[in-house]
Amino acid sequence: MIRYFRHRARDIVETRRVLRYVYSGHNIAQKKAGKIIVSVNDEQLGFFRAILRRQSSDCAVFRQVYIQREQGRLVDAIIRDNKKDDIRYIIDAGAYTGYTCIYFKRMFPRARIIAIEPEPGNYALLLDNIALNVLGDVIALNRGLWVSDDHLEITRALGDDRDWSAAVQVSHRQSSALRGITMAKIIDTYQLPFIDILKVDIEGAERLIFDDRKHLATFLPQVRYLAMEIHEGNHSREKISAFLKDFDFEYFFYQELIIARNTAFRRPPAP
Repeated sequence: MIRYFRHRARDIVETRRVLRYVYSGHNIAQKKAGKIIVSVNDEQLGFFRAILRRQSSDCAVFRQVYIQREQGRLVDAIIRDNKKDDIRYIIDAGAYTGYTCIYFKRMFPRARIIAIEPEPGNYALLLDNIALNVLGDVIALNRGLWVSDDHLEITRALGDDRDWSAAVQVSHRQSSALRGITMAKIIDTYQLPFIDILKVDIEGAERLIFDDRKHLATFLPQVRYLAMEIHEGNHSREKISAFLKDFDFEYFFYQELIIARNTAFRRPPAP
């Protein structure tokens, strides 16, 4: 019960921060059926809209993406060396409700985005936010990024039980509709010649994705830029950093992210 009220108080604070940001720019926020729909004209991103659930972690994530510009250092590094229209393929693993997806699409309008989100409620809102912003060439998958196509199930045992803490684990119920999907399968299914940006925020599953060099060899050389949140502490951070060095990535840490660039990447010739 105490934990519930702590989360509730935090959600109220985060909601106020978001509304302050919205109204400070003379933008619009509408409250409807337990949700807030904001319409924002951002100096960098242009016009976008977003649906946020009240009494959830949505406002905290919105603040990270649009106010703190969590992916800003990654984007700055990319546009120093590339034209925005040259960014064509993005994978957003752990897309949550689509806020980062909207951000990337506004920054790189020609990009094709594969957005992956396993939790049903988050996934439903992801679809709503994609539709609300009329985002073309965005494919949303209700899957969990994994090392196989195992049956999976949602667990919140490792997080704070809020919407953003939904993780996946192997399910012993073969009837589970949620399935894992590998990076190699995504690349093959959607015929991606390479990946300009791989954003990973998958609540601890990164320790499995980055646990085996043979598995990493199936996709990591095709990734140009990586932004990943590491949830399992210093041991996982050191192990993942070592693998990135092994695959010729240079990297730095920013807030909760490790941001990396593949120094050995060479864009394949156009077909």
